[in-house]
Amino acid sequence: MKRRTIILTGVIASCALLVTVTLGRINGSRSVTTSSLIPPKPETLPISEDAPTVVSGSVISPLHDEFQILSLESSSPFLTADYTPLSKVDAKNLKAKSGYGIQLKIEPKMQAGHFRETVTVQTDIDGESTHVWFVSGSRVGPYQFLSVLGTRWYPAARVAKIGRFKASEGNTSSLLLFVSGMGDQELELLDIECDADPLKIKLIPDPNFTGKSRKRYMLEMKIAPNSPAAIRGAKNPVNVKLKTNHPQSPEVSFVVNYASY
Repeated sequence: MKRRTIILTGVIASCALLVTVTLGRINGSRSVTTSSLIPPKPETLPISEDAPTVVSGSVISPLHDEFQILSLESSSPFLTADYTPLSKVDAKNLKAKSGYGIQLKIEPKMQAGHFRETVTVQTDIDGESTHVWFVSGSRVGPYQFLSVLGTRWYPAARVAKIGRFKASEGNTSSLLLFVSGMGDQELELLDIECDADPLKIKLIPDPNFTGKSRKRYMLEMKIAPNSPAAIRGAKNPVNVKLKTNHPQSPEVSFVVNYASY
């Protein structure tokens, strides 16, 4: 199995998606060579809420007159892949005997926050049948988190740092959350995925907020007294994914750092 990494970073919503994708080539002595999926220099691709972002590239072989792609499988319903045979001219330009053009589509409903998905390519070439591409990045979407007293929010890294505290005393901290695109409907948490059992999350509406296009909430993060002491820093953060009723962006993710002693 061959692994390649695609890195997408930036924002989706009213802004742009910054793509910094670089794929290396598989050793030339092997049967199938994977070319860069986009030019090696970072480029900014415009994106809207109702249209996918498309990343194009190719899978080629410098040794085989033909080979078949048996399947392309994605780990996310918001990331799809398709392929078409390369023309003779395109194959010649890539110094290939055969190959396929590949299109990856990232839907506007990709989860807000950091995401990491895979595309698995199956071919019929012995010894080179499986290739895995990693697609990862960060999407802001309609959610805006802000720091409040006692909690620091780092938007680029999507990290909430709630500091140090005694495990015997526990901790309660919050983030200010603005949400757009809900109309008259209130945001609801349908499910919470969190890899730290002591951390409990609650969404508290602000009934006094009168913003025309946004709603305001407090996102409360609570660790009960006498929970086990733990250090959840940069190398071992708490991963949080919130599943909501937002019509355009049903998922949002971030990480939490803290240290209890």
